[in-house]
Amino acid sequence: KMKRYRVLIFVVFCFMFTTLYLTKFFSPQWIESMVDEKNSYNKYKAEKQFSLHGSLSLVAEKSNKSDVTNIKLDMNGDLFPSIIMSDSSGRLGNQLCVYGTLLYFQKVHGMHGILNEGQESALVSVFQEDKMEIGANSFNLPPQFNANWESVAYHTPQGAWFPNDEFLENIDKYKYNKFINIGLYPHYLFLFKRIVGHIKKNLLFKNQTQILVDHWLAELREDNISEKEIIIVGVHCRRTDYGQHLEILAGASLVDHEFFDKAFDIYRSRYNTVSSQVVFL
Repeated sequence: KMKRYRVLIFVVFCFMFTTLYLTKFFSPQWIESMVDEKNSYNKYKAEKQFSLHGSLSLVAEKSNKSDVTNIKLDMNGDLFPSIIMSDSSGRLGNQLCVYGTLLYFQKVHGMHGILNEGQESALVSVFQEDKMEIGANSFNLPPQFNANWESVAYHTPQGAWFPNDEFLENIDKYKYNKFINIGLYPHYLFLFKRIVGHIKKNLLFKNQTQILVDHWLAELREDNISEKEIIIVGVHCRRTDYGQHLEILAGASLVDHEFFDKAFDIYRSRYNTVSSQVVFL
């Protein structure tokens, strides 16, 4: 009987100590300092998202196999929106996919996307930093805790990463209290349709680039003597290191001009009408 009292007293003491000790770590002040934001807009977002809706507690459970009482730190409720990130170190195209994916889960499911400095640097070299809702973050936990980053994606032999079905089908289980890795080269393009408007507002070209593009497009329309509506189709023809990359991953070779000619003809057949004309850039 005395042994049970001692165990009970020990559990109560541990609970009180842990509660007092952890209060400072999970206070609004600690939450704000946990994410080191670079601009005021992102800081505002962090303060709005990182709010307490749960608690930590010590739970004592008697073991069925021995006299040992198991004590565990239990997380109850929604302490914080899940933190979501990617380890991608690729170039601008890869970082655009990363940003779009993070923005989707932040906007649609309330998670908190973070970039590393290299990812942000690639994006802000082309786009306006103050328009981006997700920036480079330095994420820190108290020394007593470790973040267990959970991968929610799989990759194809060609290197593209796609979300696991279990993750998307049970998304509510992932919205809070988790650290999520979306994969090295996320290719979640099918999700972007839902947030196209947000992506357009986030990724605006730098002013000097936009001025040049607007001037060029204006000249293009002025030269349109047919007065038809111009439908602009962007063309990206990757070369440089991609030939070797494609051969290693897929045993394939680069396409030639016949591929592009056929693709152009498909767009012309679909969109060239008496009132519209396709122009390839």
